[in-house]
Amino acid sequence: MSREELQRRVWGTNVEVDLDHSLKTAINKIREALKDSPDNPRFIETLPRRGYRFIAPVTTMEEVERSFSELPVVVSHLPEITAKDTVPAGRPISGAETILQVKSQPRLWPWICGIALFVAGLVSFTATRPTGNIPLYVAQVTTSGRIMPGTPHTENLASFATDGLRLYLSEITGGMPALAEVSISDGEVGPLSVPPEVRNPVVDDLSSNGSKLLVHNHLGPEIEQSLWIVPTHGGTAKRIPNIVVHASAWMPNGKQILYATGSKLFVANEDGSEIREFASVPGRAFWLRWSPSGDELRFTILDSQRHTSTLWTLKANILIARPLLSDWSTPASECCGSWTADGRYFVFQSSHNGTSNLWKIAQHKSILRSNEPIQITNGPSSYQAPVPDRSGHKIFFVETEPRYAQLRYDTGQKRFSPSPVTMTGTDRTEFSHDGQWVAWIRNTDGSLWRGRTDGSYRIQISSPPTRVWLMHWSPDGKRLTYMGRLPGQPWKLFVADNSGNDTKMLLKEDRNEADPDWSPDGSQIIFGRLPNIMANETAEKDIEIVNVQDGSVHKLPGSEGFYAPRWSPDGKYIAAMPMDQHRLMIFDTTSRTWRILVDRELANPTWSSDSRSIFFQVFAEEDQPIYRVWLGDGHIERIVGMNDMPTAGTIDFSFSSLAPGDVPLIRARTWTANIYAIDLNQ
Repeated sequence: MSREELQRRVWGTNVEVDLDHSLKTAINKIREALKDSPDNPRFIETLPRRGYRFIAPVTTMEEVERSFSELPVVVSHLPEITAKDTVPAGRPISGAETILQVKSQPRLWPWICGIALFVAGLVSFTATRPTGNIPLYVAQVTTSGRIMPGTPHTENLASFATDGLRLYLSEITGGMPALAEVSISDGEVGPLSVPPEVRNPVVDDLSSNGSKLLVHNHLGPEIEQSLWIVPTHGGTAKRIPNIVVHASAWMPNGKQILYATGSKLFVANEDGSEIREFASVPGRAFWLRWSPSGDELRFTILDSQRHTSTLWTLKANILIARPLLSDWSTPASECCGSWTADGRYFVFQSSHNGTSNLWKIAQHKSILRSNEPIQITNGPSSYQAPVPDRSGHKIFFVETEPRYAQLRYDTGQKRFSPSPVTMTGTDRTEFSHDGQWVAWIRNTDGSLWRGRTDGSYRIQISSPPTRVWLMHWSPDGKRLTYMGRLPGQPWKLFVADNSGNDTKMLLKEDRNEADPDWSPDGSQIIFGRLPNIMANETAEKDIEIVNVQDGSVHKLPGSEGFYAPRWSPDGKYIAAMPMDQHRLMIFDTTSRTWRILVDRELANPTWSSDSRSIFFQVFAEEDQPIYRVWLGDGHIERIVGMNDMPTAGTIDFSFSSLAPGDVPLIRARTWTANIYAIDLNQ
C-alpha cells in the first residue's frame, strides 16, 4: 500500500497529519507486536519513498476451515450439565456469573484464538488493501522483432508452445513464416524442419514430454488445413492422414489428438485412425486448452459474422459447452486462455479500445479471493497469446508492435523511393484519378483521412472505433467509398463526400460487405463478400452492384463464388477472383461473359490507369513478387519482389496500390512482434 493510500484510508482526506511520523509509529507498533524486524522483515516490508507491503504467506479460507476441522475435540473435559448449573427463572444474570463450568486444555484455546485473530487480520487487510495491482516485472525473451503475430481477422491466431527451456513458434524469415525454436535463456533462434508444403506453420500444442509438436498449415482462404506432427529433437515431420483442422491439442492421456473441424470436436489417434466425434460446439473453436487435471477443456469461439471472440468451457464428463464470461465485455473480445501449471489461475487476452491486454481469473473462489478477471498488463502495445510455463506461474506472451515503411517503386528506373510524408504511418493509400487527392488509413486506429498530395487540406473522414479496411475514390475525385465496421459488427459499405461532412451507409442488410469500387460514371458501386476464412456465412456469395442514388441492387451474372471486384477505368471490364484466390477472372461488360486471365494464386488485383493491364501480388511464391499481366495477350511480367528490397531490415512487404503514373506503392514491414514473460508470483 502506498503512503498516500494509507493516509487516505486511515485518516481520511480532511485531516492534516504528520504523515511520516504517524506512519512510522504505527508500523513500528505493528512490527513490535509481530516481533518483526525492518532489516530482515517476515511480515511487513518497507518500500522506500513508496509505502509498505505485506509479505507473509497468505492462507486461504479453505485452508483455515480445514485446520479447524482437524482440531481435536476433547469431550472428556466437558462437564455434565445439571440442574444446579441453571439460573433460576426471572433472576438477572451478573457479568461475573458462569452458566457452564467448562474445562479445556490450556494449549487449545490460545491456538484457536491465534488463528481467529490471524483470519480477522487477514480479512481486514484484504478488505482495506488498494484495488490496483502491484506492477509485474516483464522480461524480454526474444529481440528479433520477427515473431509471427497472427492475423485474427483471417482466423490465424498468434500461437506458440514451451517446454520450459525453449519456445516453439513461427518466425518470419525471407518474407515467409518458418517454424523455429528459441532458447529462453539467451533468445537464440534456430530453425525446425518442416516440409515445403507447410508454408505457414501454426503451432497448436506440445506433447507432455516435449518431444512432439502439433502444427497445422495456414495457407490463406481455406478454412480447414492439414495437421502435422513435428519432432522437436530432429526427425521428419509427418502429416496425419484423414484429418483437416483449424485447431488441435493433445488429449490429457498424451496418446490421442483432439481437433476442431467446422463446429465439431473430434478425437483421433496419432496415425489418423479411430476418429470419433467428441463434442459439438457453438461455432468454430480455436486455442484448445485442457486444465492441468484434464477434466475441463476451454477454448475460443470466433464469430466471423460479428467479428467477436468468446471464451467457452466444457467439462470432460458432461461435454456441453458453456460460455465462461457471459456478457463480461460488449462486444465480446476475449481469446486464447491458458491455465497456470498448478491450475490456480486462468490467463487470457481481451481487447478494449483497440488494444489487447492480458487478464487473469483465480480458479478457487473464496471470501478472500474474487474470481472476477483482474488485468495484468496495460499497454501501450497489444499483448496476446498467453502461454504458461510448465511449472510455477510464469506466463509467456506476444507483444505486437508492427512498424511499416511506405515505399514507391519506379518501374522505369528500377528503384525505390520513400513515400511522401502525408502517407507515413498508414495501412493503405489511394490516389484520386486526377492525382490531386490522396486518402489513407492510419495504422494506429484504422481511421480514414484525406488530403492534397502536397500535404495540405488534411481532413479525417472516419473516426474510431470505426475501422476502415480499404477505400476508392470516385472518378471525379469528390467522393470516397470505403469498407468499415464497428466492434462486434459486420463490415459495411459507406460513401463519404470529400469534405467529410456527409457520410452514409449504402445497404441496411445484416451481412458482411467488402471491396467496394466505383463504376466509371460514378453512379454505381460494385462490391463482393468476404472469403470464408474472414466470414463463414451460409448465405450465397457473389458480386453485386448497388445504385448510389436509390440503393437498388442487382447481381453480376455468373459471379457466384467470386469476390474482390475491380472495375476497369474505361468501364469495359470487371476483374474478380474466386474465393480460393487461385485465378484472376475477367468479365466483359459488353458480351457479359467471363474468362480466365491468370491461373495462379494471387492477391489485390489493381487496374492500370489505361485499363490495359492489371497489377497483382503472389504471396505463395518465396519472393512474394508483384506482377503485371497484360489484358490483350495475357503476358505476365515480374515487377518487383522481396529480394529487391533496398534494406535488410524489411521482414516482408505487401502491394498497397498504384500512385499516379502506375507507380506501385509498397508497404514494407520492418517489425512484427517479440516474446515477453511475466511471473504472477513476483
